[in-house]
Amino acid sequence: MPATTALLGRFPLIFVQHHHHLLCLSSLITNSEAIPSGIGNCSMLKVLEADHNHLATIFKEYLMARESMAKLSNLIILDLGENNFTGKIPDTIGDCKKSIWATTICLGSYTDLIMTDLKNNSFTGELARVNFSKLENLETLDLARNNFSGTIPESIYSCIKLTALRLSNNNLQRQLSKGIGNLKSISFLSLADVGLTKITSVLHILQGSKNFNTLLITHNFMNETTPDEDNIDGIEAAWPVAKLGNDDLHRVAGPPSGLSSCYYVQKNIDGFENLRLLGIGECQLLGTIPLWISKLANLEILLLNGNQLSGPIPTWFHTPKLPFLSRHIKQQLYRRNSKRINEYANANFR
Repeated sequence: MPATTALLGRFPLIFVQHHHHLLCLSSLITNSEAIPSGIGNCSMLKVLEADHNHLATIFKEYLMARESMAKLSNLIILDLGENNFTGKIPDTIGDCKKSIWATTICLGSYTDLIMTDLKNNSFTGELARVNFSKLENLETLDLARNNFSGTIPESIYSCIKLTALRLSNNNLQRQLSKGIGNLKSISFLSLADVGLTKITSVLHILQGSKNFNTLLITHNFMNETTPDEDNIDGIEAAWPVAKLGNDDLHRVAGPPSGLSSCYYVQKNIDGFENLRLLGIGECQLLGTIPLWISKLANLEILLLNGNQLSGPIPTWFHTPKLPFLSRHIKQQLYRRNSKRINEYANANFR
């Protein structure tokens, strides 16, 4: 039966109860009547896929009941993603000790997990209450597009094998911990729309991760200034003066307009040498395009749309190493040039 066909009636389980290992119900279940009875008796089942259904109203009543799921001791793949689940992450399915890929579970109980996917649901609660420290084998964690709140758990930074982490579109704390530097293997990081502030501080924390090829921090840092020109007022600055060395701090002879007794900080942003995709769009950032971006030798995709940038457009924008600019940037360039999009040597933003 194709995965796009709705399942009418109850699905028979006789053929999987004793011999078969795979049950795929993705995009099939439209109501509780179609849920197969006796799933918990399929003791040989290793793969259960029930993603992209409408299980929110019956989730706690059936699928996650201990009596229904506890016998699935051989389960290694459990996919219940994109089902509009609500509430807090349940703490059931406690006997599925061999799971390597699971959604909607008590994460701290599954020490063999390699991939965990909870995206596109409506889970709530403080994410910091989940203990990730036991998940020593975790490589991929996707919690995007939920309603988690609180801080990003420090225990996530104990998962040193993580290569991909997506926490985007949650209501998390505004600051990023330096503990993320423990994730030496991480190559994909998405923190889009999580309410981050202090872009300079965030970039300095992240630059220590040398393996990034994708970094998405869009829809954060609202109305802040681009990192190359941060005016910091005394010790209450976003990047505290006390943490800067002598080479980083320069006294301004005359304070910029509207500011008094301030310091000009030019802290070089380095690292990101393997970055291929950088997203800093939809932040309403002020200032010019940061010069440090030009040093990203492997950058292929740059997303700067949805900002309030000004000043000259850098000549390095149109280079073979940067074949893709976000559509909004290209539209701005095109409006300022009557011929081709790459003829903008004297163009300016706004």
